[in-house]
Amino acid sequence: RRARDMVMAADAKNPEAFVAHLADAVEIHGASGQVRRAKRDEIRNSGFWGLLRQFNVRVAAWDFSRNDVKEIDPNTVEIGFLAKGEVDGKPFPFYVRTTFARQPDGQFKLTAFRAYEAIDRTKPV
Repeated sequence: RRARDMVMAADAKNPEAFVAHLADAVEIHGASGQVRRAKRDEIRNSGFWGLLRQFNVRVAAWDFSRNDVKEIDPNTVEIGFLAKGEVDGKPFPFYVRTTFARQPDGQFKLTAFRAYEAIDRTKPV
């Protein structure tokens, strides 16, 4: 549910609604294998939101399946799904793996984000 809510917030270009589902810090895994830790406020204030608005990017996700859910432990779950950003009718699809962990308040929030090619789900983008 949180992943879908985040997609809806991104499509609405609503950083407040988006970051409500983030842990205090999120690991963002890049294409070359680097991992960057970003604080919730950093993501809220990112220039990314201006780009979404400027180019009127449509954000969507689908293919949420129980087969793509991996329970790491009782407090951590990994979810995979397909997503896309679309500009002027041109879709940019990718496969996403997100990790959600139970926070001190008992809620599950996003702690890690990885994106891969939509076809070859082993190649990071």
